[in-house]
Amino acid sequence: KYTLDAVLEYFDKMMAKNILLVGETIIDEYIPCEALGKAGKDPIMTLQKLKGEKYPGGVLAIANHLAEFSNSVNIVSYLGEDRQYEDYISNNLKQGITVDAISKSNSPTVQKRRYLDIEKKNKIIGVYDLNDTNINEEEENDLLGLLAENIGQADVVIVADYGHGLLTNKVI
Repeated sequence: KYTLDAVLEYFDKMMAKNILLVGETIIDEYIPCEALGKAGKDPIMTLQKLKGEKYPGGVLAIANHLAEFSNSVNIVSYLGEDRQYEDYISNNLKQGITVDAISKSNSPTVQKRRYLDIEKKNKIIGVYDLNDTNINEEEENDLLGLLAENIGQADVVIVADYGHGLLTNKVI
């Protein structure tokens, strides 16, 4: 139905679009483990932790995918109170992506650590470092300010809600 030239032209037009992406920043970590067997003193399975890897998750992953189709992707999100992983984030986003983030008090930057069975590649357990409470009123106002600053330049707005307290009723 569509010629190759028509498809390529469509993608060229997409590259010029400014995308605003709103949602939670998540750091995903996957740690493979080898089963050692039953523990000698406890009725539990023991595992040997192998070297894991971190990945930009949540809106960071979406932004990296969108950067393949647009030269301008701006993320509006939150980081933890101590702004953990800020350097990691800036070093692991593709060119053309910017991040405007508020700091969420009494919260870490969301990290989801999953332990995997090395043999079957199944997730064994997930250990999450997060605070799912909603952002407070001051943070909400700061977020609304960031949205007001950025939404006027956006051709497309994408919202990803992971349920970790960024999208309050007022923000929605």
